[in-house]
Amino acid sequence: MRKVLLIIFIVIFVFSTGTFKVSSKTQKNNELGNFKSDENVSLILEFNEPPTTVYKTTFKYKLLSIFNKNELDDYLSKVKIAQSNFSEKIKKMEGSISFTYDYLFNGLACVIPGKYIDELKKDQSLKNIYLDKKAYLERTTTRKVIMSDAVNSMKDMNGKLITGNGIVVGVVDTGVDYNNKELGGGGFPNAKVIGGYNFADSTSDPMDVEGHGTHVAGIIAGSLNGIAREAQIRAYKVFSSDSGSTSTSTIIKGIEQTVKDKCNIINISIGTDGGAAFDTDPESIVVRNAVDAGVIVVAAGGNEGCRSDLVNFPMSSPASVNQSIGVGATDDSITGVINVTGLVLNSFQEYQIKGTYPAESPYFVDRSYQIVYCGYGGQNDFAGKDLKGKVALVQRGANIYFGDKDLNAKEAGATGIIVFNNVSGIPNIALTSQTNPTFKDFIPFLFVSSTDGQILKENISQTISISNKYGLGGIAEFSANGPTLDFYLKPDLVAPGVNIDSTYLDNSYVKLSGTSMASPVVAGVVALLKQARPTLSPDLIKATLMNTADILTNQDSQMPFSPLIQGSGRVNILNAVNSSSIATPASFIFGNGDKQKTVTFTLQNSSSSSISFTTGYKSYPESNVSVSMPFLITVPSNGKTNLTATFSTNDALI
Repeated sequence: MRKVLLIIFIVIFVFSTGTFKVSSKTQKNNELGNFKSDENVSLILEFNEPPTTVYKTTFKYKLLSIFNKNELDDYLSKVKIAQSNFSEKIKKMEGSISFTYDYLFNGLACVIPGKYIDELKKDQSLKNIYLDKKAYLERTTTRKVIMSDAVNSMKDMNGKLITGNGIVVGVVDTGVDYNNKELGGGGFPNAKVIGGYNFADSTSDPMDVEGHGTHVAGIIAGSLNGIAREAQIRAYKVFSSDSGSTSTSTIIKGIEQTVKDKCNIINISIGTDGGAAFDTDPESIVVRNAVDAGVIVVAAGGNEGCRSDLVNFPMSSPASVNQSIGVGATDDSITGVINVTGLVLNSFQEYQIKGTYPAESPYFVDRSYQIVYCGYGGQNDFAGKDLKGKVALVQRGANIYFGDKDLNAKEAGATGIIVFNNVSGIPNIALTSQTNPTFKDFIPFLFVSSTDGQILKENISQTISISNKYGLGGIAEFSANGPTLDFYLKPDLVAPGVNIDSTYLDNSYVKLSGTSMASPVVAGVVALLKQARPTLSPDLIKATLMNTADILTNQDSQMPFSPLIQGSGRVNILNAVNSSSIATPASFIFGNGDKQKTVTFTLQNSSSSSISFTTGYKSYPESNVSVSMPFLITVPSNGKTNLTATFSTNDALI
């Protein structure tokens, strides 16, 4: 009898709480900075009570919903009343409300004069106060490189081709030009762009006038050349038509709506300047809650490149949030591979020279060529030389534009030109010229290193062969490196992000580069994997893609690129779809004061037969890291097995 009475007492107590309680442990953000009393400050306010998606997981909700089938609606009503009351308070502070949130985040975005911030900090109904940060845009070989062409010809368990059928991707960006022939061909909503909203201008029309979002949408699901051609798009415009930046509060509103609208995937090719997101930041909270609600969040890692004195942590938010799939960019442009007859690296491998094509250059035809050395490529350097049907070899320098070297070689009758650098490295170059030519005026142009140029010069009498290769996989020079400021290993993956051709405004196409282009490649890949294996949760989809990625190698050092540059590697959807095993966690970071770390990995096998794995590891010579783990591990059919590994290093590396 006492147990029954106790339960009744708890129920009566919970039901009698008609308003939200005030927390005496409320903590406010004390790093808001100082503002002038009349300065308008954009803020995001978080209330103490959880958003509805989180409330549904609480014991309180589970208990009350037994007796009240409308408990969630009643809770939401209380949330809205509390927000409405607080909104009136903001207005009395000479402020205005930008957005309210209740689904993934319980709070509101507002603008108030600086003189009222201290008053807000004292308000016990607020859990935290955040500055509303600015965010910025992060600007077919690709399908072959990531193997989506092969997957598009495979069928799912229902006998449908794996092309993103039945998958909806929310694009949080500059909107989408739904008049583009690959994106529905007119009218909103239409068969491709099935919904969305313009949060930047508070209208129902998410038409893109900038082009970025249209380019992103075409990469994901363009009906002709998209990664997931049958996936559908919901467009959430968070950049106003006359602005290149937006705010965290607007992005949060867009993300929240994607989950409300039951999108399967969210692509966010946007990043906050500076590159970090702590677990307590509002965008981190929203991304975590979106993933917990079953939505996969894919985000551009940013274009700040390597860590430097200017940018200590280049990785952008929300790509830096641990639960998101943060994407870096690879340069998978066509590479011109030059073989010199008779020149061998060792007894069995012919020496290969890898050259890069500037964006303005046409490609060489795959065949053999004679080469002729022509100095610096000035007009006088070609005088008296037979170049008909041959390739000119010239050196960088002498204040001659690259484009002019190319045109001079063409005028002398050359079929193409190879230019070698006069310093170390191979930077990105453009075929600039004093004569302002068009792309059609140039002959094929390959740029090679100083060392390789000297080798060609020394073997000038030999015949060379040139072949065009794709997918050799260098890291784009702008791709942001990890780790994050709060010490997560990012990026998670890399994908093609240089010179990506996709849909644009007014039924046109353009080539753009950036992690903004790499992120939708991965979002399209996620759509294919989600169709092929619909029962996988967001964390297992992320792990599968990371487990099966292609590890990329630096062609100069022949060592893999650091995980802080390439994450787990370049995404390979064919490997992912065919994989029957998953290892979690897919990555972890070791260091930051730790000399030793023990990690338990879970290996899952979804096949009908047991699978045995041998283990091993690779490390850089200077890393001095040792790993202790079992050599052989067997996972039963449709089962799981844990593997425990201990990682150790010495004091010098801490």
